[in-house]
Parts: sequence; C-alpha cells; structure tokens
Amino acid sequence: MEYYSTYVSQSAFVKAVKGKVINETATKTGLIKGLEYFGLSASKKNSSLTFGEIKSQLYNKDS
Repeated sequence: MEYYSTYVSQSAFVKAVKGKVINETATKTGLIKGLEYFGLSASKKNSSLTFGEIKSQLYNKDS
C-alpha cells in the first residue's frame, strides 16, 4: 500500500492489525487500528458511501 510517499507492505499492515502475519479477514475496527498505527485516521460508517463522498475523501488529503 502506498499513501503519498509512504509505503507499507501488506504483511506489515496485517501485523499491525492482527499482531502477526496471518491470512484472516479484518474487522472495520481492526482496519481503523491498522491505519492509525501508520499515522492515518479513519472512522466507521455503517451505511454505504456515495460516489461524491468517496471522491471527496480521495481528493481531500488534509482530512
């Protein structure tokens, strides 16, 4: 995965979420934990995102 010029391998991300490299599905909470571990923020939303919301989040790099 790459965000700006920061690269994180899939195994490093899984280890941050699960505590070890394992082929297992993560929960929303686990994914947020992994993002926060690497200095990003996220929040859970139980409904679907609109195309406009996705586009806004992709291009609004300061949020």
